[in-house]
Amino acid sequence: MMDGHRWASNVLCGVLALPVLAHGIGFTERDLFSMSLEDLANLPITHVGSLTTTSKQKLSAANTHITEDMIRQSGARSLDELFEIYVPNVQVIRHDWQVSHLGTRGTVSDRDNKYLLMVNGRIMNQRTQLGAFSERDLPQLGDIRAIDYIRGAGSVIYGPGAISNVISITTHNTTTFLGISTSFRQGLVEQYSSFDVRHGVELSGGGGLFVYYGVTEYDGASEQDAPLVYGRSFSTTDGGNVTAGSRYRFRPCTITKPSGKS
Repeated sequence: MMDGHRWASNVLCGVLALPVLAHGIGFTERDLFSMSLEDLANLPITHVGSLTTTSKQKLSAANTHITEDMIRQSGARSLDELFEIYVPNVQVIRHDWQVSHLGTRGTVSDRDNKYLLMVNGRIMNQRTQLGAFSERDLPQLGDIRAIDYIRGAGSVIYGPGAISNVISITTHNTTTFLGISTSFRQGLVEQYSSFDVRHGVELSGGGGLFVYYGVTEYDGASEQDAPLVYGRSFSTTDGGNVTAGSRYRFRPCTITKPSGKS
């Protein structure tokens, strides 16, 4: 009797895990739960960390799988925030004058050329300086179905650039989302307002259409709510003085008009 309960629980756990393992191969959760046990046993499982059909236990990669529910529950306002919440060993480092840099396991570059970010299999990186910053900085995350974050090198599979990590984003389509939904978010101290809408419809001739649109106004926190404090003292290029451990107050920008006659 005990063996029977153990067998039943193992089958149930396997069925519940299939929606996570089978993402990106054309099956929805509804399809999976309507299959027989024999069909489930013969279902091919692929993964972003392998070129061949490989079980998750045999993958030579440390992977973090982020679902749509996890994104919604996190309250993250960008991919960088989402990665810092869920992915171990991730570092987002602010640069003095450039964009923030993303690194994993201590591998962070002044030029974001050490990782690859893909959306539905297409690499989104700018190959020179900023990496995939345009994707990482977008507040709208409602079109994302799942994210796989491989911590560590993936150059054997994905080639140059996949040195520190590989990020694979899968978005919704008409096989995973039908109907219409809207959402609105607003921050009070971290001042921002965000609205998005997604709509999926099946076409009469076959196939379907999925549309996602969003608008965001993001001002960020004020100087009073989020003061800038440096750990060392120095002089700025415009003649200001910064004291370590004290709030640095920004001075208004002034424009000096040229004197004399033209």
